[in-house]
Amino acid sequence: MSQRRSIADRIHGYLAEPPGQQFTRNKYRFWLPIVVGFSILNPLLTVIVFSDSAGLAGWLTSILLAVGGLACWLNVGALHYSDSSDRKLAVVVSLLDSIALIFCIAHFSFLVWTLGHFKTLQSAEAKYEAQTIDFNARAERIRAQDVKIAESGATIATEERKRARLENDTAFQLRRAAESGAKISASKPKAAGSVATSLPNSSIELERPLKPEQSAAAFLTRWDSLIRIANFGELLLGVLTLIWIRNRSARTNEPIDHTSIEPELGHVLARSAASAPALDSTAAGHTAKSGSRRLPPAAAIAAERAAALDKLRDHLKVIGSYAPGFWLRADLLPGGGVLIRMSHRVNGFEEQVGSTRQSDKLLMAVDRPDFRDRLFDELIHQNFPLSKPS
Repeated sequence: MSQRRSIADRIHGYLAEPPGQQFTRNKYRFWLPIVVGFSILNPLLTVIVFSDSAGLAGWLTSILLAVGGLACWLNVGALHYSDSSDRKLAVVVSLLDSIALIFCIAHFSFLVWTLGHFKTLQSAEAKYEAQTIDFNARAERIRAQDVKIAESGATIATEERKRARLENDTAFQLRRAAESGAKISASKPKAAGSVATSLPNSSIELERPLKPEQSAAAFLTRWDSLIRIANFGELLLGVLTLIWIRNRSARTNEPIDHTSIEPELGHVLARSAASAPALDSTAAGHTAKSGSRRLPPAAAIAAERAAALDKLRDHLKVIGSYAPGFWLRADLLPGGGVLIRMSHRVNGFEEQVGSTRQSDKLLMAVDRPDFRDRLFDELIHQNFPLSKPS
């Protein structure tokens, strides 16, 4: 009974890579998810921080997510060419891609920091607005009370004037009556102002709310430039990486000789097509038995491809001998072309380390004297873990 593998062994087996190919496949398991995650989070945080309306957030989100998708695609290309057979190309691409990731993280960090302070300032502004509304409402109520007190004072003053006139008229009538000899009983006159009513004093002072020292809009205006610079650096480095790949590959790639394989392929097709009239000539003297031994054009092409595949497999056996522990396989594809794969065994399981699809032009060139050397170079170019013998 086989011993059950621990989680650590399974993870190690999953992440294990051939010698000399460190971080070749695992870069797509670690580096790419980080880049994709930041490329999605950064546009979303930008929309949250800088959008001020639902309509703006809608189209701004679409644009920024589209730009983030383009940045992700640029990073996929950078990851692919960071393992190029051209060492200078691989080193420069890896350096530019690393700096781009630093700018991506800086962009994210600035956005998170800005979002935290921005929300704090927005909360302070909302609190100030609520306190201001409450202050104005209370001040309005106090002013209304003052108006009522002033109106009551005016009414009391009017009544006091009426009472004073009435007392004056009464005193005048009593004096006239006394002068005419009428007997008047003495009564103590009421003190002036006895009708006055004491009114409350409404001189109430309210504490005004404190305005925040900095507004949210001013804060964004102050730090917006750093966020934009980080975003610009992230996109610029991705584009510069693509430009470097384009120019470096154009400088170092070998010119493609389009006439090296086409004549051989045309010769095979012509030879296969030539067999068709031969079938028709059976009516002029050949028997049906002799004509039946001739292959139709499709079968002739299939036979040519099968023969070329056997020769290709012989070349792959020789190439595979330079990589102990690995083996190369080749199979014909139904729609045309050939699939070449390289595998090895890890912890008892077969694991594929490289594959490439080639057209039938490769099969038509198997008899060339330099075919094996050119095939070796092509497999290395396709990131097969191979190295040519010195």
